[in-house]
Amino acid sequence: MLKVERCLREVFKLNIPQPTLHRFKALVAWRYEPTREAILAELLRGPSLNVDETEARLCNGKAHVWVFAGISGAYYECRDSRNGQFLTERLKGFDGVLVSDFFTAYDSIENPQQKCLIHLIRDMNEE
Repeated sequence: MLKVERCLREVFKLNIPQPTLHRFKALVAWRYEPTREAILAELLRGPSLNVDETEARLCNGKAHVWVFAGISGAYYECRDSRNGQFLTERLKGFDGVLVSDFFTAYDSIENPQQKCLIHLIRDMNEE
């Protein structure tokens, strides 16, 4: 039984089958796709964009969550791997400063870049 399914049953006394939860999640993703696209478009118009990724453990493996954050909000994207080849296409049209850590996937982006000072300090402390 999924954690969500168990939580709905124990906390809210709702008995919702797993296939129904999957259909609901797909419907919500479809419904809010225009909102997701609008958020990303707004971020790409900003003067700077902070980008980072982190590993997420799933029930059947792992994924990587990428975050793109700017002055006007944040956009999250879950991907199967840490491979950053999608970044060039995702950031198409962005002409501001890209703020990131020292992950080499960002090196191929042609925008002006600033490295995150927290990551720099952490790396210096590890040395």
